[in-house]
Amino acid sequence: MMIKPLFSILICFFLFIPDLLFSQLNYGITDIQFVGNATFSEASLLGQMSMNDRNFMEKKVPFFKEDPFTFSQDILTTDTERIRIYYQQEGFLYVKIQSEIIDLNHDKETLKLKFIIEEGPPMLVDSLQFKIVPDSIAHDPDLPSILDAAREELELLEGERFRDAVIAADRDKLITRLNNFGFPYANVVPELTVNETDRAVDILWRVESGIKCIFGDVLIDGYKLVPEGSIRRQLTIKPGDTFSRREIDKTQQQIYALGMFQIVSVKSVLISAEQRVIPVQIQIKEAKGFRTKFGVGYGTEEKLRLTIDSRILGFMGGTRRLNLFLKRSSIEPYHADLEVVQPAFLTPKSTLIVNPFVRRQEEPGYTVNRAGIRTTVNHPFTNRINGAISYVFEDVDQDTSGLTAELADNGEFEGLYNKSSIILSGSYDNSRPLFTPNQGMFHQITYKFSGLGFGSDFNYNKLQIDLRRYQRFRGNVLAYRLKIGSIRSFDESEFIPVEDRFYAGGATSVRGWGRQQLGPKDTQGNPIGGSSLLEGSLEMRYRLVWDLGGVFFWDFGNVWEGFSEYRLNEIRHSLGFGLRYATPIGPIRIDAARPIRDVEDRWQFHFSVGHAF
Repeated sequence: MMIKPLFSILICFFLFIPDLLFSQLNYGITDIQFVGNATFSEASLLGQMSMNDRNFMEKKVPFFKEDPFTFSQDILTTDTERIRIYYQQEGFLYVKIQSEIIDLNHDKETLKLKFIIEEGPPMLVDSLQFKIVPDSIAHDPDLPSILDAAREELELLEGERFRDAVIAADRDKLITRLNNFGFPYANVVPELTVNETDRAVDILWRVESGIKCIFGDVLIDGYKLVPEGSIRRQLTIKPGDTFSRREIDKTQQQIYALGMFQIVSVKSVLISAEQRVIPVQIQIKEAKGFRTKFGVGYGTEEKLRLTIDSRILGFMGGTRRLNLFLKRSSIEPYHADLEVVQPAFLTPKSTLIVNPFVRRQEEPGYTVNRAGIRTTVNHPFTNRINGAISYVFEDVDQDTSGLTAELADNGEFEGLYNKSSIILSGSYDNSRPLFTPNQGMFHQITYKFSGLGFGSDFNYNKLQIDLRRYQRFRGNVLAYRLKIGSIRSFDESEFIPVEDRFYAGGATSVRGWGRQQLGPKDTQGNPIGGSSLLEGSLEMRYRLVWDLGGVFFWDFGNVWEGFSEYRLNEIRHSLGFGLRYATPIGPIRIDAARPIRDVEDRWQFHFSVGHAF
């Protein structure tokens, strides 16, 4: 009578006990594979898990080698559920996930995991509508048109894959738009209707706008040295204006742009949902009136570098500030910049900078002493687009150059000359984060016209374009750059001052060559620069361990003597690799590069702070 129950117990024992025993073993996970993940990358799925495999460096390089993650059946179950939830939040409600152990090695006590994923069809948005509470329309009849315009900003429109995170982001966008049109008490709630048969979701946004409000009094607190009038000139809000969250943010940015404050807080005082007039409270904390920073650094090009950076706020009253910058290195034996900065010049956003300077440059191809004054007006058109116009007058004393010596012998050129120039520049920058960008782009164009009277000895135009892009690629960062420039002389001699010519090669250029060593040279082998430049870089940046990263890069480029003289068959190339150690002011960088298929075949080593671009 007891045979059948006993037999069943034995079967269960032999089926399940091995798994129970195995789950207690300290087997290391050497690899995790995914099959069927058409929508999401392996890196995205690994990011949802506690378990992980090791990267190439951790597996192969002894210095970085780490023990593999210890397998656990409980963690495997949890991670499988995390991946399932991730898929469901991304719109794949009926995803199926199976896991299995492969390549089990009892001798080494290691294993590999494979996840088999059946994503299935995603849920799609079938319709999107707005439902406005009747009282809201009574408060403002323009509310329907405001919401219709907001539709263009939403991501979850008809035909798009439904995602939980995006529905929350769209809600924030709708509330922000209503806030910007005078509705600080607005509330928006999504009502979702799911059709499982058709894999469709209908979205109904229920909108409660509240009353339309206006700005009240603006109260400012915390200022001591800065005159209140200087702060109020930066305000973009006035009592009686329609309430707008955008204008509050803009006011905060413009006050902070004065450069006088550590903290600027601009808040609307929302007391009651029935309050139509909204006062604004501005709380500021002024920065220290005097500050000095000392810097010491070392690089393969500049050698030992010493800097002093001092700042005085409220110079001669108001929001004016005085900056003094001193530097000494092997390339610049002395460099002194004195800047008088006047924020809010002509417009709240514009800044005037008057900058007398003296500077000595000892480059591989020339040595010059420069003294002059630069006057610049900067204006940010948006948070990403900036423009500037500068006038520069400088006196230049050129000591040595192979080309200069040849001209001097012919009586055509003396080493002392003046330059009077106007410079126009514009930039677009949405790259981030600041010192180690991993997404976005930076584009800059600069145009210089020299020969603008005042005894200027040379007449020429100089145009330079710098394009940079950063993007994530399989958990790493792909960065690339293209720089092109051209100079055109309007003098019979066609002479271009050596300090304004283009040079290539070095730590931030084509790294297979030393500083300024790529391009035209004189009979003594000294670089003389040129009037046409083309160079670029492609760099793969990846994390190794801790704060240490690595890069592989390809640089290319050259310099030519003539105007718009780009000979693509003369482009030179170099390949290299490097290490990066992250610091708060940017990575410490070591690069090694070597020309490829070139008569030059020596390795070049570069040590510096900050990325090459």
